[in-house]
Amino acid sequence: YVASADQEYRIPIKVIPQNGFKGIVTFSALKLPKNTVPTFDPPSVNLPKTDTTYLILKPTSKYVEAGEYTVEVRADAAKGDKSHKISSTFVFKQKLDLVPHTVLGELFTATWCINCVHSHTAMDRLYEELGKETVTFIEYYVESTKDHPVPRLSWIESEQRMKWYMSNKGIPCMFFDGTDYLQGVPTSEGDVSFAEKAENMYQSYREKVIQKSKEPSAVTISVRSIFDSQHRMGKVHASINALDNLPYKNPHIYFAVVESNIPYVAVNKDKVHHFVLRDFVTPKNDNKHDYLGVQMKLPSGDTFGTKGDVYELDVDFTLLEYFNLANISLVVYVQDNVTKKVLQSST
Repeated sequence: YVASADQEYRIPIKVIPQNGFKGIVTFSALKLPKNTVPTFDPPSVNLPKTDTTYLILKPTSKYVEAGEYTVEVRADAAKGDKSHKISSTFVFKQKLDLVPHTVLGELFTATWCINCVHSHTAMDRLYEELGKETVTFIEYYVESTKDHPVPRLSWIESEQRMKWYMSNKGIPCMFFDGTDYLQGVPTSEGDVSFAEKAENMYQSYREKVIQKSKEPSAVTISVRSIFDSQHRMGKVHASINALDNLPYKNPHIYFAVVESNIPYVAVNKDKVHHFVLRDFVTPKNDNKHDYLGVQMKLPSGDTFGTKGDVYELDVDFTLLEYFNLANISLVVYVQDNVTKKVLQSST
């Protein structure tokens, strides 16, 4: 969880002198929340004329972890060896519009598609530029079977996913968080060079990602996993939290195994392939409905989506021999299968 860090937090501190004490008192603070620095306004008081100061916690980064903190304040007399300590409970509350939102980009592509190369280049640039906290990608290779049996970029789940999303098969087609998409290469009038197409694709994708990343998210995803490299088997645990009531009736959780840095000279001359879907994993792993994820039902039988709901799921998976373990990652995301809206994603 994260808390708002776009304002200062002021804690009033009043000093009550004992036994007729007079003089200047200064202050210091200990046990502060991470990513905050303390100041006092005013920095000292002169008893008994002034007796109140304010502890101000100033954020040093965009986010401060939400929680309850016990802040210790020490008051020291300017003259004499006199000091006193007090503790105050301070609560950082969560602010929804500052919950990080990671955009999911899903690209439908093919090994023979010339313009798809521009999509691949744009994705590589954006991932390097913005980082996985802002955007994550999945590439679905369709109508691409000449690379079988290895490295086998295309899988039945990619074809199933395209049919679920699209009424036609125009590629390249990038979906952003499930609902917005860009199909083909955006071009200006007249002849456009190869380099200009690549730049147009990058700029168009970037604009969409930045736009979507600013949308608030009411869902957080926490993932941990274990993996046995000798047997190429693993288990992943996901915990999903609803920070607010969700206006969606059919949320599903997805686990997508993707691989990058796959060497293969395709028909379109693309030589290295990134973010390639290797498998959707579910508790069933039947390869029939895995592409639709797992419906998020709570132990009570209710659908996940009420503020405070926590949904947890464990999934086992196995990686094929020709998958490069060093280049494998897991994309976990939550999507409403009615509206196709992706609520949150994580890599």
